Amino acid sequence: MISIVAYFGALALLLLFFPETALAPEMELKAPLGFFCVLGLIVAFAAILKSKLQQKVAIRIHSLSAELERRPEDMEILGKVFSLCRWQEQHEHAVRIAEYASQLNPDNAAIRNLIQTYRSTLGTQGLIPTTSQVAHSAPSATAATAATAATAATAATAATPASQTPFFSPDEKQVIARIEAWHRHGRSMKNLGIVIICIAPVLGFLSHVITFMMDINLLWGWILPLALAFWGIRMSRKPITPLPPGITPPLGYTVPDPYLEK
Repeated sequence: MISIVAYFGALALLLLFFPETALAPEMELKAPLGFFCVLGLIVAFAAILKSKLQQKVAIRIHSLSAELERRPEDMEILGKVFSLCRWQEQHEHAVRIAEYASQLNPDNAAIRNLIQTYRSTLGTQGLIPTTSQVAHSAPSATAATAATAATAATAATAATPASQTPFFSPDEKQVIARIEAWHRHGRSMKNLGIVIICIAPVLGFLSHVITFMMDINLLWGWILPLALAFWGIRMSRKPITPLPPGITPPLGYTVPDPYLEK
């Protein structure tokens, strides 16, 4: 945001104090080019920051989990771990933390509403089974801390255990990953077909110029672009099947619409 503001601020200063430079013909190409260069730098900078931020968040989650072992009933630590895990898309651990917090404070309506909303969101995204017949997945290494703390707190407070949200097993998650990869591949091929269709006229124009300069029949120059265009049309119109061949979705998994981005 600062880079974009600085860019347009520089253009405004040029218009105010150096209008002849700002309105020069050379600036007609340099100004848009500079804007896209700024956007490219922002994207690259954001990608670097995101990877470093994810590493810092993972370290923070680990340190908070160690502190949670010493103080298993600290609601502030639970809230921090929940927020960080949800940001890291560690949904299974985040749900377990929220359910454990609900065990510690069963009268807190805000926590109950949060868990209900979170479960509904995960069910809509296909990250948790839609039926109770699916077995629970094995707890991850990150969730082991929360599970140990939950057991100790439950034994100490004799609270009524909250209902545990079912998650898919590791094998079922692999099947779901294959289904989602199949959808992404289908959408990528359709988008590639659209790009090929856009490239075909440009290639046809260049071939037309070359055949004209070489005094060759113009039809020879359009054979490859037309073939490329028909290929792109075929790719862009090829339907995406909901399931890859030979794949059976896990019980309770709602296969998403392959034409909708998640």
